[in-house]
Amino acid sequence: MDKRYRYITSRPGQECISLDDSDLITFCLKKIKLENTRNVNLDLTLKNEGEMNFSVLNVLGKTVFHAKKYFKSGFNNFNIGVEKLERGVYFIELLFQGKSFVKKMVLD
Repeated sequence: MDKRYRYITSRPGQECISLDDSDLITFCLKKIKLENTRNVNLDLTLKNEGEMNFSVLNVLGKTVFHAKKYFKSGFNNFNIGVEKLERGVYFIELLFQGKSFVKKMVLD
């Protein structure tokens, strides 16, 4: 495991991690699969408020989704619609206050 992160919880369909050194952000990823829709729900707990950039990258490093949103400190929620993405491996990258945070995501 990368020593910059520590796992908070890990259950089928949900995994939460936070930065080990500062706890600047805690990031929970939940895949939601409904009949005709696939969504990725991010629960974010932030130490500070600020603007965050979200990107979903394919295995070749190409950005297939990008959004920018302002969040308050504390608990926040962000939903990414991935219904147009093919099945496979992707990476979610969060850029917040000068730090990059990347998590692997498998769409099945």
